[in-house]
Amino acid sequence: MLLACFGLGIWAGASSYTFIGTLQTVNNTTSNSTGLAAGTYSGSGSFYVQNAGLTATNALRVNVQISADNTNFLTVATYWPAVTNATVEAFYPSFTAPLYVRAQVVTTNSVQVGVVYTY
Repeated sequence: MLLACFGLGIWAGASSYTFIGTLQTVNNTTSNSTGLAAGTYSGSGSFYVQNAGLTATNALRVNVQISADNTNFLTVATYWPAVTNATVEAFYPSFTAPLYVRAQVVTTNSVQVGVVYTY
């Protein structure tokens, strides 16, 4: 049986979300629950973008991306140059990206399982 509890914070009066309701049979498969908003990630930083001259300001774009697994990335900010002549421009993005949590049940035979997330 799979028991799961993901803790993002513990305080009196915690809430819960049921990923998989009352015991359900999962038979030799992988099953994903729907995603649940679990908070946000906020970040900022400095990027210095240099170019040797552009034909148009839309000829260059720099996407700032984040990832939880270094494979799947989400664009959280985009830089477009202000001018076409050769320059070094500072870009100071500030961003907030949503975070989601889900439960994944994997079974190799017939198993009855229920999963509740407490936060």
